[in-house]
Amino acid sequence: YMCNKCKHVFSVRAEFEQYYSFSPPRCCPSEEACSSFKFTCLSASSSAPGSCRDYQEIKIQEQVQRLSVGSIPRSMMVILEDNLVDSCKSGKMQAEWGT
Repeated sequence: YMCNKCKHVFSVRAEFEQYYSFSPPRCCPSEEACSSFKFTCLSASSSAPGSCRDYQEIKIQEQVQRLSVGSIPRSMMVILEDNLVDSCKSGKMQAEWGT
């Protein structure tokens, strides 16, 4: 982005916790403290973003066969990035561990 008032150029990073989305800046971060809130997006002028990552969200679930009768299988969302994208397919049994 570029501040329309002081012409300060800065970038905004996408947040992992927000599923790689980002919000437009609210005020100018320049050291001059111009406190402007109007900006020009510079990424539209370039043909490609500076960097991109492969990204996939999957939902993993306990095996129903291993649960006692009447139990509901637990599940959780997992985010795969880069070389892990498309490493598992729907219905495939897979052991997962890590943080």
